[in-house]
Amino acid sequence: MERVYSLIVHRAKLLLVLILVLTGFFASHARHIHLDSSVDSLLPKDDAEKRYYDEVRHLFGSDEIGVIGVVADNIYTPQVLQKIKRLTDAIRQISEVKSVFSLTNVQDIITSVAKEPTLLVPDVNATHAALAELKNKLADQAIYLKNLVSADGRAAAINIFFANLGDDEFFRRGIDDKIAALVAKENGPEKLYYTGLPHFKVHSTRAMWGYLTLFIPLTLLLIVVALFLSFRSLRGMLLPTVTVIVSLIWTLGIMVLAGSGLSLGNVALPPLVLVLGTAYSLHIVAEYYELARPGRPVNEVVLETLQATSLPLFIAALTTVMGFLSLIINSIVSIRELGLYASVGISIAFILSLVLVPALLVLLPLPARQEEAFSPGISAVLRKLARLSSRYRRTVITAGLLISLLSAWQGSSIQVGSDFQSFFRPTDPVRQATDAINRYLVGSMTFYVAIDGAERDIIKKWDTLWRIKNLQLYIDSLPGVEKTISFVDYCEMLDRGIQEIPLEPLEGELLEPPQPEVKTTFWANPAQLKGVMRLVFLNALSVASVVNHPNYSRTVILVRTSLSRSRDIAALVDQIEVFARGHFPPELSVHPTGNLILLTRTTGNIVSGQIQSLALSAAVIFALMAAMFLSVRVGLIAMVPNVFPLFVFFGLMGVSGAELNFGTNIIASIALGVAVDDTIHIMTRLSATVRTIADQEQALLQSLSTVGKPALYASLVLFLGFLTLGFSTFVPIREFGFLSAVTILVGLVGEIALLPAMLAITPIITLWDLLHVKLGKDPHKTIGLFASLRPSQAKIVALMGELKSFPRGQAIIRQGEVGNEMFVMVSGRAEVRVNSAGHIRPVWELQRGDVFGVTSLMRSEARVSDVIAVEDVEVLAMDTRFRTRIWRYPRIAARVFFNLSTMLLDRLQDQLQRAPEGGTERPPQAQETAGETVGERSRA
Repeated sequence: MERVYSLIVHRAKLLLVLILVLTGFFASHARHIHLDSSVDSLLPKDDAEKRYYDEVRHLFGSDEIGVIGVVADNIYTPQVLQKIKRLTDAIRQISEVKSVFSLTNVQDIITSVAKEPTLLVPDVNATHAALAELKNKLADQAIYLKNLVSADGRAAAINIFFANLGDDEFFRRGIDDKIAALVAKENGPEKLYYTGLPHFKVHSTRAMWGYLTLFIPLTLLLIVVALFLSFRSLRGMLLPTVTVIVSLIWTLGIMVLAGSGLSLGNVALPPLVLVLGTAYSLHIVAEYYELARPGRPVNEVVLETLQATSLPLFIAALTTVMGFLSLIINSIVSIRELGLYASVGISIAFILSLVLVPALLVLLPLPARQEEAFSPGISAVLRKLARLSSRYRRTVITAGLLISLLSAWQGSSIQVGSDFQSFFRPTDPVRQATDAINRYLVGSMTFYVAIDGAERDIIKKWDTLWRIKNLQLYIDSLPGVEKTISFVDYCEMLDRGIQEIPLEPLEGELLEPPQPEVKTTFWANPAQLKGVMRLVFLNALSVASVVNHPNYSRTVILVRTSLSRSRDIAALVDQIEVFARGHFPPELSVHPTGNLILLTRTTGNIVSGQIQSLALSAAVIFALMAAMFLSVRVGLIAMVPNVFPLFVFFGLMGVSGAELNFGTNIIASIALGVAVDDTIHIMTRLSATVRTIADQEQALLQSLSTVGKPALYASLVLFLGFLTLGFSTFVPIREFGFLSAVTILVGLVGEIALLPAMLAITPIITLWDLLHVKLGKDPHKTIGLFASLRPSQAKIVALMGELKSFPRGQAIIRQGEVGNEMFVMVSGRAEVRVNSAGHIRPVWELQRGDVFGVTSLMRSEARVSDVIAVEDVEVLAMDTRFRTRIWRYPRIAARVFFNLSTMLLDRLQDQLQRAPEGGTERPPQAQETAGETVGERSRA
C-alpha cells in the first residue's frame, strides 16, 4: 500500500486530471437518468404472477382505469349532461385512450337488442320528463349504477380505458396532463374529480422529480453547513462536498450506462450516496487536521493521514457495502437495484476519499492552526461521556437492554404496506379526489378475477355462468367492494332485451321463447341461453373486455373497490380464493390478478426481504468484525451498539404507525452500515492506542476523544441530511427521512454510550496488527516463552510488548543501567559480557528463543552485564506495562508466565548440576547473569 500512497502524494496533479476526465464522461451520461414509475420495478423479477397478469391484460385490456367524477345537485340536467358529453368526446380524441364510457356515449343494451343500436342518453338536451324517466330506468339496471351514475343521481362517472402502454411511455407522452387539463377547463360550478391508478403513478413520478430537484440541493446545503460547523475552515467544508458530488455523478452515470433508472423503490439513492459518502472524506480531513502541525512538510502529513485512515476506512466501507449488497437477495427489483448501486456509490466515495481528497490536500498549504483549536470542547465532552459510560457500564448496558426489549415489543405491531394511495397525505388533492369518488360513486381501485377453463366454449355453459354469477354476488357482498362487472352481466342484459322482441330462429334452429305474458330469464329457462349466445356472437366487440371471443374459454370479473391498504386487499383476495375453491370444479380455475394485487403481494417480499437482508448483513458484518478483532466475543460486543439502533428503529415504527414499505424497508440496512462505520474507527484506534497506554480505560478515553470527533461530525451530517427529507410531501420519502434521522441519532448514542461501556474491560487487537508482527518460522516451537501457544497467540504476546532491532555491535543493555525490560531473542545472535576488575569477557551467547533481563521485569534493578549484538538482532522487549496488558488475555498470560517459570527452573537446575563439576565457585556477577539469562539449552 505504501506505493499506492506514494503515487497519490507524488502524482496528485495527474490523478486530478484523470478524475476530471472521468467525471466529465459520467456526467454526460448521468444527465439522462430517468424515473421509472412502473409497477414492474416494485415487483419481483421474473414473477409468475406478473407473467399471468400480463397475459390477462393482453387478452382483456388494462385493469388500470382513469375515473373522472362529476358531482352536482342533480346529474339529470341538460347542463350537466352536456358537460359530461364534452369531456367524453374530448378525451376520446386522445390517441392513447382506448375507450371512454359515460352516460352520454354508452349503449342501451336492452333497447339495442330490440331496435337499432341506441345510446342510453340519445339526447343530452332532453326534457325534464324524459330525464326523470331515464333516472327511473337506470335505477332498474344495476350494471349502470355506481359504474356510470350514483343511485341518488348526484354524481356521474367517466371511465377511461387506456391503450397498453408502459408506465414510462404513459408519463412521457403527457396523457395524464392532457386529461387533467380537460378536467380543469370544465370544472365549475359542478365539482370534478380525477383519479385512478394511472393518475396515482403519474403523480408519484412528478412527486419524485420534485423531491430530487428540491431536496438534493437542500441536502447538499445542509452537508456544507454541517461541515463548516465541524471544521470551521473552507477546505474542511469543500473537500468532502466536492468528493460526494463527484461520487454521485459517477454513480448516476454508471446507472445510465447499465440501463437502470430511479424508481419508487430506489429514489432515495442520490441523497443516500451524498450523506453516507461524506463520512469517508470527513474522516480523512479530520485526521489531516489532527496531524497538520505547522512546520511539517505537506507531503509527510498527507502520507501519514493515508496510513492512519486507509485501513479503518476500508473496513468501514467494506462492511457498509456488504450490508447493502445483502439487499440483492431481495426479490423486488428496485430494492435489489438500490442495494447494488448504493454499494457502487459507497465504493466510489471511499476510493475518491483516498485519492481525490489527499491529492487536493497535497496542493494546499498546511492550515495555520490544528483542528483541535476549532473544536476545543468536543474532545472534553466525548472524554467525559466515555468516562461516565465506562464507570457506570452496568447501568448503561442494563438501560440499553431494557430499551431494546421495549422496542422489540412495540416493533411487533408494525404494519406492512405497498399501496400507492398511502404515498400521499390525506390533504393531497389526489387523495381527496379518490376519497370523493369512492364516497359518491364507485371504488377507484380495480382488479380482475380471472376464470380460466380447460376447454373451448366452457364459459357459454349454463352451469359455468351460474358459478360465475354466484362468485360475483359473493364478491359484491364483501366489505370494500363497490361494483363488479362480468360477462354474466352482459348476458343478463341481452336476455332482458330478448324479452322485448324475441329473435327469429336460424334455419334448423329451435328456440323456445317465453310466452309474451310470462317473462323468464335463462336462469329459469336454460333453453333461452341459445338466443343470448347468438346475440353475444353478433356483438362480440361489446364483450371483448370480459370474455375471450371466439374461444370462450376464459373470462374476467372486473372488481372495483374503495380499499387500498395492502392488508385489506390481501384479506379480500383470500376470501375470494377460499370461496372459489369450494364452488368451482378442477376444470375451472379462479385467479385474482391485477396491478393492485401484485403490489399487495409484494408485502410478503418486503417482510421476507427485510429479514433475509438484515440477517445476512448482520452475519457477514459479525464475521468480519470477529475476524478483524480476532475474537468471537469481541465480534459480539462490537455488534451490540450496531444492532441497538435497529431495535429502536422498529420500535419507533410500531409506536408511530409508520408502515414497512418500499421506502422504510432500507433504513435498517443504512443504520447498520453507519453504526458499523463508527464502531470500526473507534475500535481500530483503541487497538493502536492501548499498546502505548497500559490502562484500558484511559486508552478508550483518548481514542473516543480523537476519532470520536469525525464520527460525531459524520453523524451530524447524516442526521441533517436525512432530516431534510422529512419535510417532503411525498409520504415514503418523508417517513424515510424522519425515521432515518432518528435512527442515526440513536446509533450515535449507542456509539458514545454503549460501546465504551462494552469496551471498558475488553482487550482489542486487530487482524492487521497480527499480520504486521513477524516472529519468524514456528515461534511457538522455536521460542520457549511461546511453548504450547498457537502462532496467533504468540503474536498477541508480541503485541503486548515491543519489537526492537539492533545492528551488529550495538549494545542492547549496558551493565549498571537501571531497566524494567525483559528481552526475548527473535532473530540474530548476541553476546553476554561482564566487566570484572576492568576486564571484559564474554560469558554467554544468546540465540533465537533465549530470554534475558528477567529480574528487571519483576523489579527494576541495575543491569549486571552487557548484552551486545554480534550480528543484526531483533528482540521482543517486555516492560512493566506488558505485565498489565498481557492479563487482558488470562489464558495466554498464564501460559507465558508458566513457560517463563519453567525456563528459570530448568536453568537453575542446570546451574546446580554444573557447579560441582567445575570444582570452584563462579564469580558473583557470573552467577547473577546466569540467573537472569535463560534459554532452551545450556550454552558454552
